[in-house]
Amino acid sequence: MGVFPTHLANSEAPRRLRPGKSGSRVQSKSTVDIFTILVIQLQLSDKAPKQKYNIFAKQHYPFSFDVSKAIEEMSQLKLNVVQETVTTTISYTIKPELAFTLIKKFFSAKLLHNPEARTENHVSLDSVVQVTPKGVAIVSQVCKRLGVKRDKMPFIVYSNFNTMNLFQYDRSESNRLLYSEYVINILVTNMMANAPNVWSPSQKPPIVQNVFEHETCDFFSHPTSSNEDILPPTIDTPKVFVSPFHHKYFTNMASDSHVQYYESNTGIRLYKNRTLKAEDKEITVNYCFSGKSVVQWLMDCTALLSIPEAMEIGRLMVKYELIIPVTDDNSGADFTNHRDALYTLTENGRQICRWESLYEASDVVGSQSTDVFSQEGNFSGEGSSSAESTESCKQVSLEQILSDPGMRCLFKVHLEKECSGENVEAYIQLVDFAKSKKRTSQLWKLHNNCQSEAKRALISEAIEKHTASCYSMAFHLYSTYLSSESECDVNLDYNLRQDVRKVMQIRGDWDVPDSVSEYLKTPTYEKILDWETKDDQGKDEKTKEGENIAEQEAKPPGDVLEEETDGSPANLTIRLDDIYTVFAKVAHSIYKLMETDSYPRFIRSEEYMYALGIKTHKA
Repeated sequence: MGVFPTHLANSEAPRRLRPGKSGSRVQSKSTVDIFTILVIQLQLSDKAPKQKYNIFAKQHYPFSFDVSKAIEEMSQLKLNVVQETVTTTISYTIKPELAFTLIKKFFSAKLLHNPEARTENHVSLDSVVQVTPKGVAIVSQVCKRLGVKRDKMPFIVYSNFNTMNLFQYDRSESNRLLYSEYVINILVTNMMANAPNVWSPSQKPPIVQNVFEHETCDFFSHPTSSNEDILPPTIDTPKVFVSPFHHKYFTNMASDSHVQYYESNTGIRLYKNRTLKAEDKEITVNYCFSGKSVVQWLMDCTALLSIPEAMEIGRLMVKYELIIPVTDDNSGADFTNHRDALYTLTENGRQICRWESLYEASDVVGSQSTDVFSQEGNFSGEGSSSAESTESCKQVSLEQILSDPGMRCLFKVHLEKECSGENVEAYIQLVDFAKSKKRTSQLWKLHNNCQSEAKRALISEAIEKHTASCYSMAFHLYSTYLSSESECDVNLDYNLRQDVRKVMQIRGDWDVPDSVSEYLKTPTYEKILDWETKDDQGKDEKTKEGENIAEQEAKPPGDVLEEETDGSPANLTIRLDDIYTVFAKVAHSIYKLMETDSYPRFIRSEEYMYALGIKTHKA
């Protein structure tokens, strides 16, 4: 039997972000999946529907919809991802009151806004809502993750609404954000951008381009409209344009607009040479920004879905001495989400963002510089000479990079530039599959050693659910990364790909137990929303006893696989063992490919060396 690489499975878990009790328990993956399927099913268009002329007719906004219409559609959401050997079906049945709750969640997460009243922060049953650039970015990413073919993606992905390069976070199985100091460093660098974004009423709007076209313009065809499939000619150069979301008032950092940022490349909006009172004297700060602007940027330009999480990220920026308050009323206090709470970069923050030359020497606000790149001894930026720093780089293994959320983020970005980002994504998901399979094996051991019939029955039920969840993960991996017809197929040798195909082959004579067959169908969202009311603060992240594993609710697999399997739970597990063996070989192959090909180039890249505190110059 193949053995999975233990680089992630046995590594020390990164720290988890723990928002307050107001934080949602709804799984982020389920939330964005439902949002994406809704957008696809609504078949949104940039043109008004044809109808008789009516002087009292409402104005039509591109890619907008009535909340009441969305609630109706959410009673039966369904998406089929069809490939030659497997069809993945994702479906949700949502009752009206729960559908409205979800739409409010989409709205608060900045996936939707009210185009008729852009400062409106609440949504009602009779509202008209419009998909935001963040919402489009979510739709595009989920479509890629689910394996939706490019010519089947919704038209909005190809529109002038898709202008947001969304910063992504890793999450734990319990839906908590995984972070390290590197993640916060990278996030601050993205937030500040390459140059100060000083707002003024006369500021020209930034020129943007369609993110999806920019990423894939050289090798696919585009839909011409929401009603046509493919445009034969390939577009060689992405178009550039002014975003339809631009407005000199609603993009003002002091504005109460629900959504303010429609692209992330120019960074957070700043005040320049702001004169403030500090300790009974006036000081001039070269560049500063409000706590409200930080939260707004995080909610508009990153994959966060709640303001409490954005507040926690702001606190971490203060904790790691990347930003510091410059006003007396919030000096030394916790991070404040308010327009009058002003912050500026510390000396550490300036170094990370490469903004040292933009600040006057006399304008020093904050503590003495410290090595913000050290990470519990795993990564070191210390050392005065280039040779010592280079030697430090050699000590950082691919295992350590994959184990740290921040370094993993840098590595993903590097692979995406090399058009091989699917390698690290596939590897991480393969490791997650291995962990899930291991839990199933633990349940079987518990089942075989259990003397109580009642407990055995309970454990058997849990085994069926966990086994079905493993099957769901396996077929998702196959359809997304391992099949030769996948949109993001990884580079495997011919023999290994044939092994994958054989082990995933569907057999028509298999008999599926009703319990497993039903579980392979995505649960209705009522079940998911039940989790939102439970407070998990103080609970151990790890299950300590096998009985507790059996008693826990299994998470929804997200994917429904039209497949037939092999009868009893025991036979299903044997079949799963075969899949595990082949997937272990795949994981090993991908890891070796990254280790010998991508990793050496990554550790020589400027971004990586700068992350370790090595001074380099841009070409």
